[in-house]
Amino acid sequence: MLDHEHCWVASGGLKRQPPRKAKIIERLDKAYVVEYADGVRDRVPLRRVTVIEARKPSAVLAPLARTVVATTVRSAAAPIEKPLPAKRSERYKAFIRTHACFNCAAIGRAQQYPTEADHEGPRAVSRKTSDLLTVPLCTECHRWVTDTYQLPYRFPASKRTLRPREETEAMIFAHQRHLLHKVLDALNDEAAVEVLEVGLRLLTDAQLGCAIEGKP
Repeated sequence: MLDHEHCWVASGGLKRQPPRKAKIIERLDKAYVVEYADGVRDRVPLRRVTVIEARKPSAVLAPLARTVVATTVRSAAAPIEKPLPAKRSERYKAFIRTHACFNCAAIGRAQQYPTEADHEGPRAVSRKTSDLLTVPLCTECHRWVTDTYQLPYRFPASKRTLRPREETEAMIFAHQRHLLHKVLDALNDEAAVEVLEVGLRLLTDAQLGCAIEGKP
């Protein structure tokens, strides 16, 4: 994030407080990391953050310099590729909802609420990620990961019984891989090879080399 990007942070909980102004330090998948005027940093869900857009420079100020800079950037920068639209599939989400909540299953807890298809992955602003990156979570676990990006390891759940974010992320990646492999394994060899080849095109030569050599 740029230094001049600031935001208003709405208070959470039942007791409402006036919004606080903060500087945006980092944008995560479902939250911002912000820093308040007193130096305190916090991770805040997207729904509680209102970004303050930077004021555009006046047209009166140095129009010639602005033209020169823009021309230099255009000539030096590589063309920006338009990202592919996120995949939408109601059938895949229905497939996800046929599974048990993977977090409840991991701790041996009887699932108390219906399974929902939780979207987890990179996304455009105000858009959901690809439906192919959904994972099965019960309503309660879904709420916790949406609000905190942490899954409970014990119930009744509270902020004291949440897994570290790194552990939560690793569990999500592992289950996404497991579910996508289920679909891949159901394809015939020709279709599976085509899908894998298209996916591996996204790797750089260095990443492909590490994968071939079995390096992380």
